[in-house]
Amino acid sequence: MRSPTILVAKGACNPAALVRRISSHDVYEFTDLTDVVGPARRAELIVIRSGTHLGADQLAALPNLRHVVRAGSGLDGIETALLTERGIGLHRNPGASAHAVAEWCLTALLSLARRIPLGAQGLAAGDHLKAACTGAPLSSANVAIWGAGPVGRAAATLLAPFVSDIAFAARRSITGLPQMPAPDLPGWADAHVVALPATAENTALFNTAFLDAASGRAPLLVVAGRLATIDTGACLEALADGRLSGLAVDPVEATDAHLFRTGPKPLNLLVTPHIGAQRRDVRRVLDDWVTDTAHALLRRPAPGSAAELVDARVRAARQVAAQLAEEYPGSPVWMTGPVACGLAHARSDVDLRVLIPDGPVPVLQSRIVDDIRVDLEAQAATEVDELRCLLRKFHILADDVDLFRTVRRRLAALTVLATARTLPGGEQPVLDQAEQDVYRKWALADRIQHAISLAEDLDGLSRAGMTDAAELVAMQLQTAVQQAENTAAGHPLLGDKWTPVLAAAATPPPPAGPVGQALRQARVRLLAALLEVWPETAEPDGAVPVLWLEPGWLPQRYSDGWRIKRADTTIRLTPGQLAAWQQAIHP
Repeated sequence: MRSPTILVAKGACNPAALVRRISSHDVYEFTDLTDVVGPARRAELIVIRSGTHLGADQLAALPNLRHVVRAGSGLDGIETALLTERGIGLHRNPGASAHAVAEWCLTALLSLARRIPLGAQGLAAGDHLKAACTGAPLSSANVAIWGAGPVGRAAATLLAPFVSDIAFAARRSITGLPQMPAPDLPGWADAHVVALPATAENTALFNTAFLDAASGRAPLLVVAGRLATIDTGACLEALADGRLSGLAVDPVEATDAHLFRTGPKPLNLLVTPHIGAQRRDVRRVLDDWVTDTAHALLRRPAPGSAAELVDARVRAARQVAAQLAEEYPGSPVWMTGPVACGLAHARSDVDLRVLIPDGPVPVLQSRIVDDIRVDLEAQAATEVDELRCLLRKFHILADDVDLFRTVRRRLAALTVLATARTLPGGEQPVLDQAEQDVYRKWALADRIQHAISLAEDLDGLSRAGMTDAAELVAMQLQTAVQQAENTAAGHPLLGDKWTPVLAAAATPPPPAGPVGQALRQARVRLLAALLEVWPETAEPDGAVPVLWLEPGWLPQRYSDGWRIKRADTTIRLTPGQLAAWQQAIHP
C-alpha cells in the first residue's frame, strides 16, 4: 500500500527537511499539480506559496487533503469557503517575513526618492540622466500606509526614523496607530506604501481615480502587498505623465512579468520578482515553521480524555510562557481561548498573548512544544486598557445604543479578555468578577440581538416559500439561542463548535420543528436566559394582547428595562407585564 503524501509547491519550503522529519509520508515537490496526479490523490497536506491556486478543480484532485500550509500570509488564490466546506484546515504564518518585507519597502522608498531606477534605466539605454535624477529628501515626506497587518505595522516601525510623518488608512479595526480617513490621504501623502491583501474590496483600489486625486503631490507608490490592489496599466501611465514620481512593485509572479514591458522611455520604476521575504534568515524560519507545523498536524495522537488533552496543552503553555517572561521582562503573559477555559480536542492549539507596556509591538511566531502548537500574539497594554473600559458598566438605552454597537464590534476581543488567565504561575483570571459580570451581560445582549435578526430572516424566508434557506436559518437560530443560554450560565462566547460542548450538561432542546414552533421555543428559552441574569419577582399585571403572542416576538433587556421586539417593532414592558407575557407564552 502506498504511503500518504505531502505536496510542496516549488519554492514554498525545503522539501528535504520534511523528508528528514516526517517518515510516515512521502514528499513530492511540484510546479503544476497536474504533474503529480497519483501523489495528489494520496495527499493529506499541501504546502503552498503565493501564486499557487487552490480552487474547485485543484481540490477535486486532492480527495484526501486535510491541511493546507501557507508559508506566508496571503489568501489570494485560495478558495477558503471550499476548504471550510470540506473541513480542510488552513495554517498560515503571517508575521515571519514582515520585517524583511518592510526592509524592502524602505529600500524601495529610498531608491525612488533618489530616482535611482530612472538613472539606472537611462544608463542601460545609453542615456546619462543626471539632471532628471534630482530627488527629494525622504526625511520631509509624509507616508501613508495602507494595511495595518504585520507588514504594514513593521513598515511603519522601520520607516519612522527616516520620514516626516506616518498615517495609516483608517479602519475601525485599527487601534493604537496614527490614522487618517482614506479619502484624505491622496492630498496629504508624498508616498504611499500598499500592504493590503487581495480582497474584492481592495481590487484595483489604486486606480485612475486615486491617481488623479493624488496628482497634486505626484507621490511615490510602493506596492508590497498584492499586485491585484493596483491598476497596473493606470499606474504606469501615471508614472509616464508625471502624476506619480516613482513606482515600486514587488509582488510580481512570472505570469505578471509582461505587464511591466514599458517601452524605451526610462522611468523611475522598480519592479522585483516577489523578493520581499527572500532573505536567508526568513527562509530558515519559514522552513522550520513549515516542518514543525506539518509534523504536528500529521501526527496521529493517542486517544485521551478531555482532561488529559487540556493538561498537555497547559504544560506546553507554561513552558512557552516561561520563555516569553525572559524574552520580554515586565510584559504579562496570558493564556486565552478554549484551553484557558478547560476545553480542548485532539488537535487544539494553545493561544498565548504578551502585553507590551510601551514601545513597538513585536510580531511573534508560533512555537511547537511536544507536537502542540502554541500560537503567540503581542498586544499593546494600552489597547487592553481601552477594552477594559467597556467592561465598567452595561449601558444600553432605547435612545442610546452607540456603546452597544461599539461593544458588538469588539466582542471577540472582549471574549479574549474574558477567557484570559495569567501565566506562568497561578493561572488566575485576568478580569475580576465585576468585569466578568458586565461581559456576561454584553455577550447575552449580543446573542439576543443576533437571534432577533435571525428570527426576522426565518419569518421572511418562510413567508416567501424558501424552505431550504429557512431550515438553515432555523438551525442558526437554535445555535444562537443555545449560545445565549451558555452566556447566561457564565460561559464566554467561544464560537459555534464549542456551543454544544458548553451546553452538554443541560437538557437537550427539542427539535426546532416548523417555523412557528421554532420561534415559540426561541422566545421561551431566551426569556429564561435573560431572567437568569436579571431576575424578576413582579406579579403578572394585566391581560396580554393577542398581538404579543404571535410567533416572532423575542425578549430584550436594556439598562432602562424590558421590551419585546419583532423585526423593527419594539414594545416596552413593565416587570408586571413581562411576568404576564411569560405566563402566557410558557408551554
